[in-house]
Amino acid sequence: MKKPTLRRIGAYIVDMMVITIISSMFIRIEFLNPKYDEYQKAYNEYVDFTTEVMNNPDKLNDNNLNDISYNLSKTGLATNVITLVVTALYFIGFQYINRGQTLGKKLFKIKVVDSENRRPRFCQILIRSLLINSIVTNTIFVVMISSLSKNAYFAGSQYVQLVDMAIMASSFILIMFREDGKGLHDMIAGTKVVFESEENEENNKVKEAKVVKTTKKLNNKKEDK
Repeated sequence: MKKPTLRRIGAYIVDMMVITIISSMFIRIEFLNPKYDEYQKAYNEYVDFTTEVMNNPDKLNDNNLNDISYNLSKTGLATNVITLVVTALYFIGFQYINRGQTLGKKLFKIKVVDSENRRPRFCQILIRSLLINSIVTNTIFVVMISSLSKNAYFAGSQYVQLVDMAIMASSFILIMFREDGKGLHDMIAGTKVVFESEENEENNKVKEAKVVKTTKKLNNKKEDK
């Protein structure tokens, strides 16, 4: 069985570029993201600090790094929420409406189908997207940074990151080595990713079977008469 593994990787890269472009348009709107300037300042401070540490590791201080990272997460709360909403609408809403295809999948001529090569149900798109696109874990991050203290946030975020990495890594390994190319998210949701041509062939077979069945019924009725 031929798997569209490389096409899936290409489609994912395209999709992430699309999300980045769309999100960047909204995060610059002041009433949606009033702390955008503070976030940019915190981001620049984080980059400067990490660059300085790379050049001089002796200057690394865990407390300073935690303070800078926490400030970046706090000021970037609205940015993260906007990106999260765009990601969810794109991978869940748009992909479902577009019959299992994102722009990336459309470009690379692949699509999500159910186990019978039919259009996936909304709940299937929802489950697989929540898992593989880090929507659940990023939602948890947003809740944590909104409600927890700095120490509690860092303690909890480590476990959430481990879970997210485990899901992503296991899905990638399964996609690479399973014969059907199903990742963990596909196995849980009951979906798979196929070439567009495979779904078209399956649909043609179904149509042909219906035509044959209808023809047989008509012939049987004529014989009865």
